[in-house]
Amino acid sequence: MMKAPSIIKAATSTSAAIERIARGLEWADAEFVAKKLGVPLDRFAVLVGVPRSTFFRRQSEGRFTEAESEHIMRFARLWQVACEVFRSEAGAQSWLNRAQVGLDGNVPLDYAKFELGARVVEDLMMRIHHGILA
Repeated sequence: MMKAPSIIKAATSTSAAIERIARGLEWADAEFVAKKLGVPLDRFAVLVGVPRSTFFRRQSEGRFTEAESEHIMRFARLWQVACEVFRSEAGAQSWLNRAQVGLDGNVPLDYAKFELGARVVEDLMMRIHHGILA
């Protein structure tokens, strides 16, 4: 069985991420990502778009569906990019949880509930990383 931190390693490789998504992420992966993001599991369920009852049922079932796993991986990838850009977990967590001017005052994690929003958040982080006016 894979350890939860391996989700972050998988998030750095598209092929590894797709492989993990296809198998279905484990409950420990979701717990790990939520903890890193600094959000309670109730809020994480909302962010990944899984009804609360279904989300917590996965704890006893052990795995998420492919679609649910894809949504969880989206946040693992954002976490990985944020850690690269902001150079610390505290900085990454803070930035992802605070309203950002570059997102019209929206909170990056809320914006990333949708794939298009996640792409915009990632693009903004890359612009910050490369010193392009965000």
